[in-house]
Amino acid sequence: MLSRRLGVHYIAEEMRLFYSDKICPGIKKCIIDGAEARHIYKVLRMGRGDSITLMDKEGRRYDTIITKISHGKVEVIIQEIYPPPRPSPLEITLCVSLIRSMPMDLVIQKSSELGVDTIQPFYSERSIIKIPEQRIEARLRHWNEVAKNAAKQSGRPIPAQVLRPMALDELLRKTRGLGSLKMLLWEEEKTQSIKSILRQKDKVDHVIGIIGPEGGFSREEVERFKIEGFLSVSLGRRILRVETAAITFVAIIQYELGDLGLPDKT
Repeated sequence: MLSRRLGVHYIAEEMRLFYSDKICPGIKKCIIDGAEARHIYKVLRMGRGDSITLMDKEGRRYDTIITKISHGKVEVIIQEIYPPPRPSPLEITLCVSLIRSMPMDLVIQKSSELGVDTIQPFYSERSIIKIPEQRIEARLRHWNEVAKNAAKQSGRPIPAQVLRPMALDELLRKTRGLGSLKMLLWEEEKTQSIKSILRQKDKVDHVIGIIGPEGGFSREEVERFKIEGFLSVSLGRRILRVETAAITFVAIIQYELGDLGLPDKT
């Protein structure tokens, strides 16, 4: 019971981080409105005298104290300002063949937490999900809200951007000539792992990862990716769900090449 209580307390504390694009240099007061304000006074039930942390789009953090809540707006006064973290040395683009709603949300959530820059959904031969055109904009808004909330929870200044789904043909055109390292997760790959590929690379600043659908890629699709410069890699003998494979791939790449390690000392 104690651990459960501590866990809830920890999450609640973490969620006291809020985005604001209305912080003006040299001005101590700031007004928070919209969904962020409602979360502060309706969900968290916070009031005058409570402390919250704001983050601007550059990643600066501001320790603030609530001074007033009125007409759906929260007024705070800034106590302390902290510089933005150093940018990650690595850009990650994660391309995921569309899967069911809940697993897709999980991929987006965890990828945004882990520092993925761009998430590109796409349709492949064995995709079982097809989003009707009239529902795409609503789904995009939902996905990007998931990415934003995940970034907020993890203290990341800029969330992953989720792009409009595209066909595999278009994906191949869009990624042509991009990325210093392009990898395709393929369950039938027998000789190459992520580790073996990274040993052959001196400097990598942009990784593009391709994650297939539940039924995997056809051999023709794999060959098309290889023609465009993608290297097929294996995650080992285990059969992983799409969402597990995607999250595992990102975590490995961030650990080996990115900023998944000790935080800055600045």
